Amino acid sequence: MAAEIITPDNIEAGSGAFQFREEIVASGQTLKRGDVVKLNSGKLEKIATGDTPYAVMADDVDASSGDKPGTVFYSGHALVEDELDYGTGSADEFRDALRQRGIILVKGVK
Repeated sequence: MAAEIITPDNIEAGSGAFQFREEIVASGQTLKRGDVVKLNSGKLEKIATGDTPYAVMADDVDASSGDKPGTVFYSGHALVEDELDYGTGSADEFRDALRQRGIILVKGVK
């Protein structure tokens, strides 16, 4: 297995008892690091207004041609809210539900 090259970004706001989880990304989805996602029939999909957030993508996954595994920030994370993609929703809409999942949105940390 080749070593993965990690490019630093501004998504993570601090350190903590991070929990990552590998989940299946639904076929037809192309998800990016920082996308807020929901579970639909046990598979990850990009979130939209009115959905219940499940986690935040920790890596990019192209599942356009079939289901693929992907890693998510699951709990114990402080993430910079302006660096995340909420689909058709917003940080204000999903903040409380993400906090209940153990993901804290932080403003203005760069």
